[in-house]
Amino acid sequence: SELAITNAIVKVSRAKDPVVFYSTGHGELNLKNNENEGGTYLSQLLVQGSYDLRLIKLSAYSELPNFVAALVIWGPKQGFHPIELEVIKNYIKRGGRLMVALDPNVENDKVKDLRKLLIELGVEIENNLVVDRLKHINGSNGSVPMLDRYNSEHPITKEFKGQVFFPLVS
Repeated sequence: SELAITNAIVKVSRAKDPVVFYSTGHGELNLKNNENEGGTYLSQLLVQGSYDLRLIKLSAYSELPNFVAALVIWGPKQGFHPIELEVIKNYIKRGGRLMVALDPNVENDKVKDLRKLLIELGVEIENNLVVDRLKHINGSNGSVPMLDRYNSEHPITKEFKGQVFFPLVS
């Protein structure tokens, strides 16, 4: 496929794969779980895309190494320790890259300190909920939007089939 060829070209054109640290220990998406909410597919895509994916606990670091190309925090359910937040802040201030996915804050916000740090770093955080009254899972009253049609010409979505659900997406 075009994607496989592109990934092969990228792989042979660089000296080593970029290292991506994936935060664990706060209830983040589990990259080793094959269940519906597991992240093995995401993990496979990153590895196939020639990324050196490493699961880490931020609490084990006083500073992230310079070789880290990006830090991913995906759907944490528990709060971060102030020292972990300082590690994230210092990494970003050194020019590091951060990808964060946060669930909407509909009740007790367990990651409010992470949200505050992101706002401090210039990331706008909106606390909203996507509701789709036309295309949703039955019984969800629109709070679980569903996609079932994709752009068949776009390289990312051309082979998508079936339905994708977005429970409580912000």
